[in-house]
Amino acid sequence: MYNYYINMTIDERIKFLMSKAKFELSEEELSKFKKDLNIFIEDAKILDNFNLENIEPIRQPFDKSENLLREDDVVNNNDWNFVENAPSKKDGYILLRNSNKGNK
Repeated sequence: MYNYYINMTIDERIKFLMSKAKFELSEEELSKFKKDLNIFIEDAKILDNFNLENIEPIRQPFDKSENLLREDDVVNNNDWNFVENAPSKKDGYILLRNSNKGNK
C-alpha cells in the first residue's frame, strides 16, 4: 500500500486520505485544502536547512528526577449510589437485560 501511496499525485493522496477518514470535500474545498497543504509543506521545508548530524535524539524531554505528576489523593467516597439508583437490582448488584436474547 505504501508504494501505491508514494506514486499518487497530491490530488489522489488527498482524496485517498479523505476516503479513509470518511470525509468528503467539494471540488472548491479540495482546491483550497490543496493550496493550504502546499503552503504548509513549503513552510516545513525550512527544517531541511538544519544540520542535525551530530545531534543526539531526545528520548526523555523531562528530567526523570522531577515528578511531574500530581499526587493521588485517595478518597473513600461512599456517596456514589450506583446500585441504589439502578432501575433493576438484586443482592447489591445491578441487573442488566440480556442483549444477546434471540441472537443464538
